[in-house]
Amino acid sequence: MIITPDQYKSVSAYDLLTAATDGRVGIDQRWLHALVDEPERTQPDIVRFANEDRSNDRLSIGEDLLRIFCLHPTAEAIPFLLEEIKADPADIPEELTEALVRLGPPVVEPLLELQKDLGKGGGDLLFELACLGVKDSRIEQRIDESPEKDFLGPIYAEHSERPGETEPYEIWARYPEEDEPDFNEIPAKERMEFLDSPYVPHRILAVDSWLHEEHAAGLRKKFLTMAKSDPELEVRSVAWEALREDIGDDAVREAVVKKVEDESADLDERVSAAIGASYLHYDVPAIRQALEAGYDDPDIRAKAIEGMWRTLDPEFGEFIPDNLDEDAEPQVRTQAIIAVGMFRMADQMPKLAELMDNLDFRSEAIYAYAIGCPGDHNPAALKKIKKEIEKLAGGLSEGDEAMVDRGLELRAQLAGTAEEPEAAETAAEPAKTAKVGRNDPCPCGSGKKYKKCCGA
Repeated sequence: MIITPDQYKSVSAYDLLTAATDGRVGIDQRWLHALVDEPERTQPDIVRFANEDRSNDRLSIGEDLLRIFCLHPTAEAIPFLLEEIKADPADIPEELTEALVRLGPPVVEPLLELQKDLGKGGGDLLFELACLGVKDSRIEQRIDESPEKDFLGPIYAEHSERPGETEPYEIWARYPEEDEPDFNEIPAKERMEFLDSPYVPHRILAVDSWLHEEHAAGLRKKFLTMAKSDPELEVRSVAWEALREDIGDDAVREAVVKKVEDESADLDERVSAAIGASYLHYDVPAIRQALEAGYDDPDIRAKAIEGMWRTLDPEFGEFIPDNLDEDAEPQVRTQAIIAVGMFRMADQMPKLAELMDNLDFRSEAIYAYAIGCPGDHNPAALKKIKKEIEKLAGGLSEGDEAMVDRGLELRAQLAGTAEEPEAAETAAEPAKTAKVGRNDPCPCGSGKKYKKCCGA
């Protein structure tokens, strides 16, 4: 079942939580408002959901449930809280401690029992008991018997002198105002449903999740229909881009080229179609015309530059240097950085080295430098390039190293020396690796999704 944001408050809290664990709704402030604004209506469903076995859920929302119970504490959630403790007694998250403190007296007995059951493994629960703000002789005895009594005693004394004193729980700053489903977590069959969603971002992101791969006949036909007839420009545009990997299909090729050549069509859509037709750049003059026209429009310049580097035509290099400076719009600058690598613009490599010190563009600069810096493509040369980048970048994090390896792999593919022969069959094929999916972990190593980090 597809649940659109305007339906959040009309469906049951249980269904809304289930949709979140399936990755089918975005966990944002709209979702949260629907769950917490009317606790008398929603809390029974939330408690029922939380107390069930959630081990088979596609995604875990345990942290979100803890936050909800911090906002609206209820003793009925104690079974859930205890299970969260049992999952990792040695690493109890801040939200769980907060929820226990806000419950206060009702949780003393269950915590004492659990601490006893866990034996040595329950030592950390004494800290939770000390923080509760509940004066209880049993807690005092457990602390007195603990080797940590000199540490825990003052904590217990401080908190038990001001029982029930808690600040209002701030939950909203922890969530974006709007977020969308995690399509990386949704199986293809379910994602197909979102292509017909009445909610425009659903359709856009569903297409985007298939952006850099060849599609089965049914999906290819669906994308072609969406590209031709979806009422929303942004949906049509991403559908044209998605068809890039299907350009070998006669119907697709004819439709994409027709759109590129249609000067009466919206320029944004024509540029998207030019990206879809980038393999045909040398045979279809209208592709260059559309990309150059798009470049002249500040609103779609970033997309036009992406289309340029996807053609792998170094003649487009003349458009790039002016967009590497700090006054360039960030998305334009990002695409220009990648273009430097794809066009192997040796004279711009010092600029990429300089941008490795800029946290906003470090990942892209490292990636592009790995693709385009001077040097050979044999294993020894690639190893040398990696060491050179490590020195220029002042060391490499795990995320940085992943970007270097990704760039070097593409470098080898572009040179026709990749280990997998099919990867080098066409010059443009490797461009698939140049874009990280919106819901992928960000390659910068931040731990955030790409769309919430470098892709924002």
